Amino acid sequence: MKIGKFINILLIFLVIVLTISVISYLVNQDHQIKQANQEIIALQKKNKQLKNNLEKTKKDKQIFISLVNEKLLSIEKLLDVNDTNSVSLNNKLNFISNEALYRRILLENIPSGTPVKYLRITSSFGWRIHPTEDSREFHPGIDLKTNMKTPVLAPADGIVEYAGGVRGYGRLLMIRHNLGFQTFYGHLNKIIVKYGQFVKKGEVIAYTGNSGLSTGPHLHYEIRYLGQLLNPYYFINWNFSNFDFIFKKEQKVKWEGIQQAVKWQMYLFNK
Repeated sequence: MKIGKFINILLIFLVIVLTISVISYLVNQDHQIKQANQEIIALQKKNKQLKNNLEKTKKDKQIFISLVNEKLLSIEKLLDVNDTNSVSLNNKLNFISNEALYRRILLENIPSGTPVKYLRITSSFGWRIHPTEDSREFHPGIDLKTNMKTPVLAPADGIVEYAGGVRGYGRLLMIRHNLGFQTFYGHLNKIIVKYGQFVKKGEVIAYTGNSGLSTGPHLHYEIRYLGQLLNPYYFINWNFSNFDFIFKKEQKVKWEGIQQAVKWQMYLFNK
């Protein structure tokens, strides 16, 4: 009887231990399952976030490409280039970059834009009656009426060829530019550059005045190409947006040779 009772107690004890072990195991498994579920939820959130970021990046990229294409289209219109819809984006960018550089080189080395802020044109290029001598003469430049001591800007890069006094011109400044061009500035009040000095386009080189044979403060402005007189009016109105304007208006210049020289320099630079 004692042995049987002992065995029953032992069995009950084993059942209790086994039950506790099973419960502990189940609790532990439940904890692991909850932890795994939390990790799955976190991964799902992260995956969703990455997907949203990817879609946003893709959308931003599409918007960026669209904006680039719109900008390129406006630049193409500005440069007046032929249709480039069939050209790849990289080739299109290279083409536009080269065209813009080509125009910049010409506009920085050949007189372009007005050299002074003027009120009006008082005497144009060509034949006229001289305002002080009352005689018919050929006017080699253009007279731009200004206020006294208005800054005069270099219309292109160049080297100062002469700075001093000349009969009729008063205080005269001459600049030798690249590609065969030369500019004259007459009736100045003050010259602030010296012979042999390099000047950049847009740099202040003098101030307008009333020196020499003059009836009031103004700038007498001349442009020459290989010694031949040109009409400055065309060059004053020449800029980046109407780039081809000058080639049609000024036929005395051998533009083909100039364009070949610039493109050859660009080729050597990019080689």
